[in-house]
Amino acid sequence: MTRIIREPALAADEVYDVVIVGGGIYGAMLLLIAAAHDLKTILIEKNDFGSGVSFNSLRIIHGGLRYLQSLDLRQSDTMIAERAWFLKNFPELIAHLPCLMPLYNRGLRRRSTMSFALWLDNLLSKRGNAALEGSRHIPPGRIISPGQVEQLFPLVNRAGLQGGGNLARCPCSRLPAPADGDVALVSLNGRGRLKLRGGAGSSDKQNRCGGGRWL
Repeated sequence: MTRIIREPALAADEVYDVVIVGGGIYGAMLLLIAAAHDLKTILIEKNDFGSGVSFNSLRIIHGGLRYLQSLDLRQSDTMIAERAWFLKNFPELIAHLPCLMPLYNRGLRRRSTMSFALWLDNLLSKRGNAALEGSRHIPPGRIISPGQVEQLFPLVNRAGLQGGGNLARCPCSRLPAPADGDVALVSLNGRGRLKLRGGAGSSDKQNRCGGGRWL
């Protein structure tokens, strides 16, 4: 079972197979993998979980649309597959978020460029959607008219407006964690010192965080 511990002393006397430092999306995924392999695991975060880079990226589980700018189809396909994995395994954490990009016929925000990008994205997304229940499918992106853009976003800059790209993204409400397995999540909140002793030796690393000491 997953335990969230705010007092490091409660976790310091146990022996762990895996110690993960950093409670962002990468730390959360490593925790899932370790728990799936029945490893006793502790994840340590100096602030709060998902509060750093994962928070600043809006916690979007994006499907790789940006990689189509450089026609990196392999990376885009990988992102689509990972998004489908999240939607299949953690549907309660993921929601569809409609996004609108006004188009002004310049640079990458040309109507023709976005039309091609959405067509290609919709094509690549079919395989990801095929593995999901209908209610979890990502709706296809589409080009809408300037009038429709104004209806959705009345404050849009109308000068040179050519339309808009209307698509769905997937924000993650919180980081995934294993439903069971012998794991512990420790949030030090910038204070306290955690010393872990294992069979192969001990870990007693110190660092500075807001005047406190932490591992």
